[in-house]
Amino acid sequence: MAKAKRKLKSQKQRELSDGASREVPKPKVFKRMDSGAASAVKIVIDVGYDDLMSDRDIVMLCKQIQRCYSENRRMEKPVQFYLSSFEGKCKKRFEDHIEGFSKWDVSLASDAYVLI
Repeated sequence: MAKAKRKLKSQKQRELSDGASREVPKPKVFKRMDSGAASAVKIVIDVGYDDLMSDRDIVMLCKQIQRCYSENRRMEKPVQFYLSSFEGKCKKRFEDHIEGFSKWDVSLASDAYVLI
């Protein structure tokens, strides 16, 4: 069994080295959250309590928001993503430490989440 696998693997390598073209995967196209392909579900994260958090808590919160955003972008039907009460320490952390944040497809509001 192992010999057959090795033989198959070496045969594939020979085919590739003989000039056979290797298929290049297409880059993933992300859907905008406000497009027709997006879900109608809205997720609001209220960061208005950042004045009660320590600096370590702010860092962890920002990382969690990054992960949520990243996973949402890869979903088949991304939800609409909102950050409410976005000002103060959390906003400063995003602007100073997260490169490309201004290009994110996220709705930012300085208002309370009940007004969104």
